[in-house]
Amino acid sequence: MLDQPASKTELLHHISAERATLMALIEGLRPDAQEAPALADGLSVKDVLAHISVWERRITTAIETAIGDEVPAWPETGATLADVDLLNARDLETHRPDTLAAVLRESRASHDMALRTVESLGEDVIMAAPRWRPSVPLVHMIGANTWEHYREHIDQIEAWLEVRRT
Repeated sequence: MLDQPASKTELLHHISAERATLMALIEGLRPDAQEAPALADGLSVKDVLAHISVWERRITTAIETAIGDEVPAWPETGATLADVDLLNARDLETHRPDTLAAVLRESRASHDMALRTVESLGEDVIMAAPRWRPSVPLVHMIGANTWEHYREHIDQIEAWLEVRRT
């Protein structure tokens, strides 16, 4: 596991490294394996990738809203972090019918957007706690919705593959 980044450069490295690992793992699977409901709770790799994209978009939207000097709704309007399981269930039902090709396109787009947003921020902004969530440095919020989130699901997919091999 990577240590928490102490700079913007380290954060970008963590995001890139974990994203490369995630995508290599996914791209190493046949399309039918990417779509099989073989993970915990009947999720597919495709479902997981769609889920990650939603959270990349959420953190990007929150940061861009805050840059506009507004207080963002986190994680979204009408929801709090106590609603994460409900949001995830709703998002799963919304994106489950999406094709694998559509999920892969959205994954690239949401990741690129998140990366561009982080790259546009000054290190002082990244390392400080935002006024809309003053108890958590932005670097931790970005990490939770990018590289740490990738790692969580890398571990999930690798565990499934290990069981499948035995």
